[in-house]
Parts: sequence; structure tokens; C-alpha cells
Amino acid sequence: MNKKTGEVLHDPTSDRPLIGARVHRRAMRFRGYRIVSRTARVGYGATVGAPRHVKTGARKTSEVTQDAQTQLRVVANQVREDAGEWASAGRATAAGIDHVSQRAAATWQAYDPATAVRTGVRNAAAGAIIATGATTSPPPDPTGPGGGKTSAARQEDPAIDARRRVFDALMRAQRTGWDNNPSWGGDPE
Repeated sequence: MNKKTGEVLHDPTSDRPLIGARVHRRAMRFRGYRIVSRTARVGYGATVGAPRHVKTGARKTSEVTQDAQTQLRVVANQVREDAGEWASAGRATAAGIDHVSQRAAATWQAYDPATAVRTGVRNAAAGAIIATGATTSPPPDPTGPGGGKTSAARQEDPAIDARRRVFDALMRAQRTGWDNNPSWGGDPE
């Protein structure tokens, strides 16, 4: 189409192909023609066709710039969404860890397994000492009641004396574990 007159010079949909297009199609088989054709196009584009190519290049550059900006916006949005997903997963994990640690602390505070084990062992040992001490009776005092000997001078059976010492040690250990301040309230004294 002629831009000045508006005349349609060639309509590719209804007219026959132009001679140049038909020759070009047949001559493309030859290597020499392909080389000459490319050289001619570059020479024409660099001289007579330069203003049109500059305009086209500027338009294409702006299209590429717009495409790149669109691509950057899409990628930034995807990164923002993915980061949001990871952030929510991280918050959920932190909340879960906090919940588990609070439950573990509450369980430890309520049941205190270390103290429970110590108390159980101590009570079992004291019960065993009491039970074994109750089954054996001490030997009778040779002097009889009020026979003139003091209790410090009295000779005891070594097994009974050992049990008594163990029992006394357990009682001392139990007393050291007691709280000096009562746990039922009130002001400390």
C-alpha cells in the first residue's frame, strides 16, 4: 500500500506472488545466491533502510524491555508467594516446637522424674532396711534392764549397727532434700 496515495500495490491474498519472491525461492538453493542475498540485505539495511531499522529496533527494544519488566514482576510475585509459604511453615514449626517445649516443661514440673526416682529409691532402701531390721531382734542385754551399763558402753551386733548407720544416713539424705520454706503458701520467714 502506498502511504501517500492509499493505493493497494499488491495484495498477497488475491494476487500472484511477485517475481522477486518467485526468483528468490528458486535461487535459495544455491550457496552463492544465499551469500550475495545476505550481503545485499545487510548493505541495504545499513544505508538506505537504516532509519526504518532504527525505528523498528527502538520499537523492538521497548517491547523487549516491557517483556523483561513483566517477567521480573512475575518472578518477584512468585518469589514473594513462595517466601510467604515458607514463612507460614516456619511460623507453624516454631509454634509446634514452642508447644512441645511448654508441655515438656509442664510435665517435668508436675512429675519431676529425677526427684521421683531419687525418692523411690530412697523409700525402697528405707523400707528394705526397716523390713530387714524388724525381722531380726537385737540380742538381749547381758546386764539386763538397768544393769548398770550405759547405752554407750553396750555392745551391739555388727549387722544391726550397720543397718542403723545406713538408716541414719538415709534419714539425713531425706532431710537435706526437704524444702526449708513450705510450699503451701504464706510469707517466707
